[in-house]
Amino acid sequence: MPTTTVQVRMDTTVKADLEILLQEMGLNMTTAVNLFAKAVINSGKIPFEITANRRLSSELQQDLEDVRQRRNLSQAFASTADLNKDLGL
Repeated sequence: MPTTTVQVRMDTTVKADLEILLQEMGLNMTTAVNLFAKAVINSGKIPFEITANRRLSSELQQDLEDVRQRRNLSQAFASTADLNKDLGL
């Protein structure tokens, strides 16, 4: 089957992050784009979600637990002026 080249402009960081994630899934950019295109054509919509099996960093896990337990949270401010005053600005 003949092929063609498709160029996509993407933020450099997004591209790097995507390539890492696709590698974790055993895919490369070309395969992922072709999978996406064929699935959209077949279903007429964005039909699927591919996710990587990623673990949260221990620091992020602790932060999420703190939020759930309502620990180590900053106070709420009624206005930006109050926040700026608290920050000494």
